[in-house]
Amino acid sequence: LSDTDCLRTLSRRVLCDGMAEVIKYGMIASEALLGRLENLRGPEDLPEHWDRIVYECCDIKRAVVAEVAEEHGANTAVALAMAKAAMVERVEEDEELPPWDIVDDIFEDEPQVRDEVKQALEREQVPQRVHAERTQVERAAVRNHKIRTDTGIEITFPAEMGSNSDYIAFRNEPNGLISIELRNIGSIENR
Repeated sequence: LSDTDCLRTLSRRVLCDGMAEVIKYGMIASEALLGRLENLRGPEDLPEHWDRIVYECCDIKRAVVAEVAEEHGANTAVALAMAKAAMVERVEEDEELPPWDIVDDIFEDEPQVRDEVKQALEREQVPQRVHAERTQVERAAVRNHKIRTDTGIEITFPAEMGSNSDYIAFRNEPNGLISIELRNIGSIENR
């Protein structure tokens, strides 16, 4: 879920900065996204395409995190949940998103992965700090992490609990499958 109407409130400079990032994603990872952007008549066409553009950019980021996590034997659901939780915590403190510091937090116990991600940030010229609106981070889509298994089971949990094995545990089984265990639950309600 994303509220792309908030993009209408951005200054032209901030919107142009964001679109430069979108173009970079298109050039790096998605010819389809780049083609979609090339077919726009001008900035006035953007609002009707924002939902798709934001979705594609988020999907590219998700794929990159998943690829790095899998390369190093980390659980992708846990890595993504930890990234979300770290972003929420940092933005709540001072409305700044420090990608480099978040990488330190997430991969504190995995220096090889941390260094590889930092090299990728450097190659992509990701700034040390990015301004982020607290109101955007307070949305449920950022605070919660949703996973879907190949069997169709969907689980949504608070992002900060993704790495807390007192409540949720992900285990890679010897047969290559993944087990998810929910722990210390006092009650369950149907929704």
